[in-house]
Amino acid sequence: KIKPEQGIKLLCRLWREYRTSLPRLDSYFTVWVQDYCLVYNLPCPFDEIGSFVFDVIGTAGFKEFYLSDVDSVGIDGVDTLIAYLSDYDWRKGKFASGENAENYKRYMQGAMYAFICDLNVSGALSSRLNSERISRDAFPHSLCTHAVKCRLEIEYVALAHDTSTRLLITSAVRYTENKLRALFGIKSRLAVKDFTDSARAVIDGYFDRLITSERLRRVKETVPEYERLYDAPKETLSFDGADEIERLSWSTTARLVVEEAEDLDPEPPKIIAKEAVPVTDGEIFGLSKSDFLALMSLYRGESRLVDDTLAERINNAACDSFGDVILEYTDGGYVIIEDYEEEIEKWLQKQ
Repeated sequence: KIKPEQGIKLLCRLWREYRTSLPRLDSYFTVWVQDYCLVYNLPCPFDEIGSFVFDVIGTAGFKEFYLSDVDSVGIDGVDTLIAYLSDYDWRKGKFASGENAENYKRYMQGAMYAFICDLNVSGALSSRLNSERISRDAFPHSLCTHAVKCRLEIEYVALAHDTSTRLLITSAVRYTENKLRALFGIKSRLAVKDFTDSARAVIDGYFDRLITSERLRRVKETVPEYERLYDAPKETLSFDGADEIERLSWSTTARLVVEEAEDLDPEPPKIIAKEAVPVTDGEIFGLSKSDFLALMSLYRGESRLVDDTLAERINNAACDSFGDVILEYTDGGYVIIEDYEEEIEKWLQKQ
């Protein structure tokens, strides 16, 4: 009456919604969900139970069903996977807690997931394992119709019972913890036995990528904000863009010296045929009156110059009349170079 694909979703929903208020359901549903999938040839429903299945998998007698697909297990399930395949519990290590706890867990999971995926893809994991059989009735301790109260004969790969696999995974966990200790500057190391160079290379590769990524992140964070202003613009160069920059430049100038500039320059020069109309008012030390007023406003501390084009004109004029540039960029705008303030005062007083 209900298609199996829909039935497994309903069964998992019951489990998910009631397990908190009825904790004993975990011991039943780990078996019932498993049997439902086996009877109707469905995969493990990780999409439905992935958020909590690794908290309750210990109650399942046939745990391999929930660990059968490494891709489905994902990084979040690595802890459970290695808990059943490793004789060493990294969580109980004296360096796995405290300030490094979060990174310890994340990097352990990442490295071991990469290692187990490599074993799975290469076939090395399945080729090492022996198969076992179990026989039991489906849906134990439940009311169900005779039609589905069948006898299950299950043949499976015994992950947790294979000695060579346990030794390999145990060595991988210990080797990964050594890499973590080195990463956090901890000198003590764990003994690692019978771990091949090819196995080491997989975990080394993970940490090499991790360290490279971390270095790039730190370099990016330490670049001063002002240096980013020297990056080439991403916009395509055009005459229209140049006109817009010129327009914004004059707009900024007007805001900086609005009170004095109203009498001298009632409006900025107009843009005609892609070229700015030359400034025709009188010049002071090679500067237009508007530029000179902007410099005076800056000298008096009344404003901070933020227009690059205007700052360049002032510095060019200063080089001709004073002998050096007089403005430098700091965080937030241009300021007069402190070492030149006295000389600049004398230079300006000549006017």
